[in-house]
Amino acid sequence: MQAAFDTSVRRLPQLHLQKLIAKRSSAIGIELEVSEIEDLAKHLLAGNTSPLELEERPGLTSATLTFTEADNAEIAGLVARITAEMPQVIEGFTKDASEVFLRRIRKEWPRIQAEHEENRAAFAETIQLIWGDSLDKLDIQPHRL
Repeated sequence: MQAAFDTSVRRLPQLHLQKLIAKRSSAIGIELEVSEIEDLAKHLLAGNTSPLELEERPGLTSATLTFTEADNAEIAGLVARITAEMPQVIEGFTKDASEVFLRRIRKEWPRIQAEHEENRAAFAETIQLIWGDSLDKLDIQPHRL
């Protein structure tokens, strides 16, 4: 669960930057494909300051998107807020999930127990069929194994 949380937190800046890119590009009349927005966000987060060239298509023109320190602070604040709130979210989720899991186990337990008993009986029967004569000669019963 921790690894999933860490991965999600690492993706937060990119996801938020993607929203900003979509908003800024739309504001200047350029509609980017989702993959282009993702590529641009990755390009910027990797520290690249060079222009990113996108595949030409009608309606796509040269444009400059500007991001401010306020945008950077907003992204950092979002990550900090989610990181701070996540322990309570995980604790609540874990408690709820464990209660659901426990109810399900209690409901399913008679069927599970019966299945285990059937498997044990089938195993003992198989042992008896294969090794029964030899075990009888040793005076060993398969249910004692």
